[in-house]
Amino acid sequence: YRVACGGAVGNSVMAAAETAGKAVIGVDVDQSAESDTVITSSMKQLSISVYDGITAFYAGNFLGGESVVLDAEVLGIGLPMESSKFKTFSQDDYDAIFQDLVDGKIEILKDTKKIDDSDIPVEITDIPLEITTRTVVK
Repeated sequence: YRVACGGAVGNSVMAAAETAGKAVIGVDVDQSAESDTVITSSMKQLSISVYDGITAFYAGNFLGGESVVLDAEVLGIGLPMESSKFKTFSQDDYDAIFQDLVDGKIEILKDTKKIDDSDIPVEITDIPLEITTRTVVK
């Protein structure tokens, strides 16, 4: 079996995987250096969101409090193929699947969450967010 994990939990899972001779998939960033058990990592390409946020802020049009989706179409996700330890999944396989994601040929199901007793699933984007204020200290 394989488990996707990250952070402090990830370190515990990696240690358990080492003991059990199993593999894990890291999350958020490339965790291949953390353990030989990490076969790949499901990465958020955070540099895009950080760059876009800083650029928008200094351009005076930062839209705080809004959700932004950074998916395959804008290269907001990915696998670190150069450090992945797949046995039969190649760069060509990855590129083909990634392109199918970009082209909309593969549908990613969105997680839903029941937030009351109505039994109506709600998209994460439907859950109200509390807007925060920011103070710029110069």
